[in-house]
Amino acid sequence: MLFIKGDGVFWTLAAEFNFYLMLPSLVWAGSKFGSRWLGIGAATYFVWFLLAFKGTLPPPKLVDIHHQGQFLDVLICGSIAAFVTRKLPEGLIAVLLAITIAGTMVCVSKSFLWFNQPLYNLRWMTLAYGIVFALSIISVSQGNRYMLTVFSSPILRFMGVVGFGWYLLHFQIFQVVNAYIAPGAMRFLVATIAIAASSWLAFVLIELPCMRIGKWLSEKVSEPRTVHLRS
Repeated sequence: MLFIKGDGVFWTLAAEFNFYLMLPSLVWAGSKFGSRWLGIGAATYFVWFLLAFKGTLPPPKLVDIHHQGQFLDVLICGSIAAFVTRKLPEGLIAVLLAITIAGTMVCVSKSFLWFNQPLYNLRWMTLAYGIVFALSIISVSQGNRYMLTVFSSPILRFMGVVGFGWYLLHFQIFQVVNAYIAPGAMRFLVATIAIAASSWLAFVLIELPCMRIGKWLSEKVSEPRTVHLRS
C-alpha cells in the first residue's frame, strides 16, 4: 500500500482487473459476430481516446482511475489474436517487432542512451503497440524461428519470468537509486541489478506461492465427483 501512495504504475492494476471481467464478453462477441467487429471496436476506442486527449470529447472511462488512456484497444487487439488461424510471415513480423522496440528505445532514451530523444508521447500510440505485440505473440506461438531464437536467450527468459514484478517495482526503485547515485552508467547498472533482484524475490515469495495455490484450487475444482444414487 505504501507504493500505491506514490506516483507509480499501480493504477494499471485497476484496469487489468476490469479487463478480466470484460474478456469473456469480447470472446463471445468475436465468436458471434467475427473478429472484424472487434477490430472496428478497437479503432473506435482509439479514436475516441485521441479526441478525449485533445479535449474534444470526455475520456472513455472504464474504471475510476486518474489516467486518460486505459488501454482497452490493446485488450481488443489481444482478443482478436485468438481468432487468427492463418500462418503469419515470420520474417516480416520479426522485423516489425524489432523496428518497434528499437524505435521506442531511441525515442525514450534520455536516461541511459545517447540519442537524447525523450519522446514519451509514444505511450499514446496504444493501438499500434497492441497490433504489433498481438501479431508477435501469434507468430511466436506458430513457431517463428527468428523470434524463438532471440527469446530463448537466458536473459530474456529470466525477464519473462519476473517481468510482472519488474514492471510494478521499477518506478519506485528508480526513485530510491536516483536519490543516492549521480547520473551515469553506474546509476543505470545499480538500478538494473536492484530491479532484477527485487523482481526475482517478488516472484519467489509472492507470485510462485500464489500460482501453486491457484493450481491446487483448479485441480480441486476440476476433480471428477462421484455421485451416489440412492437405491
